Amino acid sequence: MTLDEYHQLATRTVNDLGSSHKNETHMYLGLLSEMGEFLDTLKKHFAYGDSLDRVNLLEELGDTAWFLVCFAKFLHVNLEELDESTIRQDMIAHSEMYDDNRMEGDKESLTIDYFLSITEAFERIYKRDGTHKRDFILLFHLMFQYLYGIAMIWEVDMHVAYQRNIQKLSVRYPNKFKKKDALNRNLKKERQTLEKS
Repeated sequence: MTLDEYHQLATRTVNDLGSSHKNETHMYLGLLSEMGEFLDTLKKHFAYGDSLDRVNLLEELGDTAWFLVCFAKFLHVNLEELDESTIRQDMIAHSEMYDDNRMEGDKESLTIDYFLSITEAFERIYKRDGTHKRDFILLFHLMFQYLYGIAMIWEVDMHVAYQRNIQKLSVRYPNKFKKKDALNRNLKKERQTLEKS
């Protein structure tokens, strides 16, 4: 599934809270919480010796992407302007700045660096900190570049993350967002859907 296809399908499940500030704050809080869930999975692997839960890594990358594409929707940013092949090429070029030892030996620190870079770009848009609307597409390019970088570090495919996220969301919201569905999630069924994919 491409980023553009994902954007079209994912945004049908977003709830409009009635004001730009509420919608953008919801996206910021959600982005931070999803990144925290991804990092928590890594922490359990790194610090406690748990096996790496790749299903959960894919899920959290998909959820992080969901908050990014929905943020773009609320800002009226056309993600069709993003070229996925350019995003991947830029990420590969960026990752080559790090030596192979860092990429292999300290994946956790590099992941944290990339998540911080996503957060910084997101925050510039959220706070409108010297950022003009014309700069938004460049910042979204950077955020997706780092998201693809995280996927590359952990050897997961963002297209698979997109697809699994949509499959999970279709279990949660068969037609479109409904508050009662959001509050009464069937986590077991969602996990089974993610594992089957």
